[in-house]
Amino acid sequence: INGPGDEPGESPSDIMQRRWEIGHNKQIDLAEHAPYSKDCRGIFCSRAYSCAMSWEPRMGPGLTDIFDSETKWKLDYPDARSKSASEDGHSKCSYKDAKKTVIGGVSDGWVFFKFVAEDDSKKGSVAFCADFPGEDLGGKWEDKTLVLLNGEEIQGELERWVEVKTLGMHSACYSHSGMLKKGENVLGFRAMEEPMVLKMTHVLWQ
Repeated sequence: INGPGDEPGESPSDIMQRRWEIGHNKQIDLAEHAPYSKDCRGIFCSRAYSCAMSWEPRMGPGLTDIFDSETKWKLDYPDARSKSASEDGHSKCSYKDAKKTVIGGVSDGWVFFKFVAEDDSKKGSVAFCADFPGEDLGGKWEDKTLVLLNGEEIQGELERWVEVKTLGMHSACYSHSGMLKKGENVLGFRAMEEPMVLKMTHVLWQ
């Protein structure tokens, strides 16, 4: 379907690429849109972050690219329904997205992510986004998970950025400030008690 600005004879892939470039190059001030959002925290809306994520396509590194060591955690679709829908879209509709996650449970031990921060003022922040078990978890995920930043436990000191809950899923992003150092930093996760399973999608840092 042609739209304003589309040239006659352009292929669908050329149109999609050009529209993506226009949208990508457009500068957006997140803080300007804060009044229209449900909860736009200043720490998120007013700062620029580096990011690694498990979703595809992407322009930066994937979560598996910043693994600090070997791990049993795996990159996969979060569930069979997501996998089936994505694979059908890829084969039938030229769909490009793949919302995979880095998944780990109690038997999978630790996963560590290594990244380089530029801020040496002790004001830098690190954040992560993940899918968590739903209401059947039987308690807070923080009580069943260890989160380490440069060897120090931080799961009890996290600030919630955004959170979406349904009966079967709990998606959220959390941040921590004040313990990043200039240069290499390591962020680690371990599920400690069943039925805790983490499905990581993003790690962000300054």
